[in-house]
Amino acid sequence: MQNDKNGFITCLHTLYPQIEGIIGFDYFGNYGKKPSFRELIDYIKQKAESKFKNVSSTGFPGEFYEYLEKTVFENFDLSTGQMDLSRHTTSHGYANADDFDKAKALQAILILVQIYFYL
Repeated sequence: MQNDKNGFITCLHTLYPQIEGIIGFDYFGNYGKKPSFRELIDYIKQKAESKFKNVSSTGFPGEFYEYLEKTVFENFDLSTGQMDLSRHTTSHGYANADDFDKAKALQAILILVQIYFYL
C-alpha cells in the first residue's frame, strides 16, 4: 500500500467490502443463507461475545460491535448530507475523498485482525 491518499483510498475500497464478505461467508457456513446487514452485525456480535465471555476482557466485543455498526456498516442519507465514510458510501461512490486517510486505512486493517480472533 502506498503511504498517500491513493493508497488509503485503495486500502479502504478493498477492505471494507472484504470485511463484509469474510463475516458473510462465515455466517453462510453456519446458517446456509446469505445474511441481511442486521444479521451480519448481530452475528459478529454473538461471535465476539462467545469468544470473550468476560465483560472486562481486552477483546472489547461490545465496543467493537458498536464501532462496526456505527462506522463500517452505517448507512448514508443524501437528503441530510450524512455521508460518513462507511462500507456503503465507499461501495456506492458517495464517500468524501477527504475521509480516506491513514487512520481509517489502519482501522480497516485492525478490523480484520479483530475479526480473525472472533471467527
